[in-house]
Amino acid sequence: MNLRGSYLQSPQNTVGLEASFPRQFSPAGRGFRPTEGLPGHRDFLLLKERVGAVSRGLRFDLLGHTYRPAVKISDDAQTDFPRFYAVAQFSDK
Repeated sequence: MNLRGSYLQSPQNTVGLEASFPRQFSPAGRGFRPTEGLPGHRDFLLLKERVGAVSRGLRFDLLGHTYRPAVKISDDAQTDFPRFYAVAQFSDK
């Protein structure tokens, strides 16, 4: 997981987390190898499956536009979404 420093700089604008896993790696500069055989890859796939089971694609309207980012959100988080600081600051009032 990587927040790329944004949480430390602007925690009020952080509304979720991003999980990623590389497709290849290069152990000690010996060329690239696939990550499918690594135990962490199986864990990542399980996490991705479980998040997908309890979430759906985010959709929201902001300043007259409908947005559908490539983000998954649970029903509970979708209910709270309009109250997130970053969203509330730019919402139609």
